[in-house]
Amino acid sequence: MSVSGILLAAGQSVRFGEKTKQLLDFDGYPLVRRVALVACLSSLGEVLAVTGHKASKIENALKGLGIRNKFNPFYQEGLSTSIKVGIQNLEPTAKAAIFIAVDQPFITTALINTIIAVYTKKRSNIVAPVFEGRRGSPVLFDKSLFGDLLELEKDQGGRRIIQNRIEMLETVELKSPLPLEDIDTWGEYKHLLGYTSVVTDES
Repeated sequence: MSVSGILLAAGQSVRFGEKTKQLLDFDGYPLVRRVALVACLSSLGEVLAVTGHKASKIENALKGLGIRNKFNPFYQEGLSTSIKVGIQNLEPTAKAAIFIAVDQPFITTALINTIIAVYTKKRSNIVAPVFEGRRGSPVLFDKSLFGDLLELEKDQGGRRIIQNRIEMLETVELKSPLPLEDIDTWGEYKHLLGYTSVVTDES
């Protein structure tokens, strides 16, 4: 059962001023490459990166990973536009998609593989990680929900679908909150830099 990964890399990262969040250094990797590498090492059937802001620089940071890039010309209109571009450009064989944010540096290959395994075993339409009741990303959506995702508007994301389809949700309980932590501010960036790297070298 083929599951695709959609790397959401189009954001404008306005809180970082002239800097582009996706390109911030994190343990020697641009943040977007670090997260993409984790995805590429998983059992995902493909990884598709949706780009927008600073697209050429982000695509350059992803070179050599075998990722397909798709530019979202409407990225300034919000997250929903990137979700739509991702879904509309998946391989026809994809039975589900995992949406992966590029600002969560401690997402692991093991977590992605566990989400895929739960989906494959239980045939759940939605699978998401949880730590002590706190739900986060990455989230898997079965193909049967792609139509719902295509109806999202502006900055709406998968959370809206989960709220409307909560009975379809299967969760993966985490032992640590670290994989759920994201970077939205300089303070969060500096804080997460203090943790030990969990990503191995590409070689």
